[in-house]
Amino acid sequence: MSEKILIAQSDDRQRQTLGDLLRQAGYFVLQAADLCQTAQRLGEYPALLLLDAELAVPDDHEPWSALARDCQMLETPCLIFASNGLNAVRLRELAPWAAGVIYQPGNGEAILSRVEAQLTIRRLQYERDLAQQMLVAKQRQLNAYRRSAAEIQGSLLPQRAPRLKNFRSAWRFIPCEQVGGDLFNLMQITEDTAMAYLFDVSGHGISSAMVTVSVYQSLSLHTGQIVKRPLEGPPFYEILKPAEVLHELCLEYPFERFEKFFTLSYLLLDGSTGEVRYSNAGHPPPLLVHKDGSSEQLSCGGPIGGQALSLL
Repeated sequence: MSEKILIAQSDDRQRQTLGDLLRQAGYFVLQAADLCQTAQRLGEYPALLLLDAELAVPDDHEPWSALARDCQMLETPCLIFASNGLNAVRLRELAPWAAGVIYQPGNGEAILSRVEAQLTIRRLQYERDLAQQMLVAKQRQLNAYRRSAAEIQGSLLPQRAPRLKNFRSAWRFIPCEQVGGDLFNLMQITEDTAMAYLFDVSGHGISSAMVTVSVYQSLSLHTGQIVKRPLEGPPFYEILKPAEVLHELCLEYPFERFEKFFTLSYLLLDGSTGEVRYSNAGHPPPLLVHKDGSSEQLSCGGPIGGQALSLL
């Protein structure tokens, strides 16, 4: 579709000549003979206004100022020219709001070049604004996804502490970003036993959070069988050792499947004896703090999850 160009010029012959030039170049031409007609035809949303400075009335500035406001409000660029011999400096003083000046109003080639340049600028500005709007909409959508993922991830945190003899528990979880690959859990799996784990999936954002949720489900008593394996006879279940749990996770989450790796520390807490069994898969080792204030690292384990490993 050809772009509309509005010519505002009082001289009928000059206006018609300029209109013919633009039509031959493929543009759709609108015409106005005074400022009142120009204001009316701006309502047809031309892509460009070619304005003759001769229409400015020296003793009445209001119509000229109103035209400037209309062009700015409608975002219609204006190229001003002078059929009465005004120089470029005076034209810019007369219409500082105009997008540019046509210096040779009698040169058809110069006019078409200036018009095409201004319309190209307008198209690029439109494409830029459209791209910005799309980016803003995409960012809003992404933020909504992140908020949703953060809410889901937050719901995976332990809701209450296990009731075990010889153990008391407390925690605080502060993620570095809104959503990511970090998570921990503390859950009672039998009357006398609880498990605790802390893991970190590589990377940040929604993709890491999705792997986090998947690992969480694999370690769930309801959706997975890695922590507590069913048996046919009494007691009808077997609690896997920490090293066995991490080995099963490594087999279930090879790097080639998700292009992600994770580190994890896994502990079993025995409330009847106070014993803690643990193993690590590349994670910074937990600290065991004794009553006298001394501490030691629980560093037994193997490499990160997502690789072939042999755990202690």
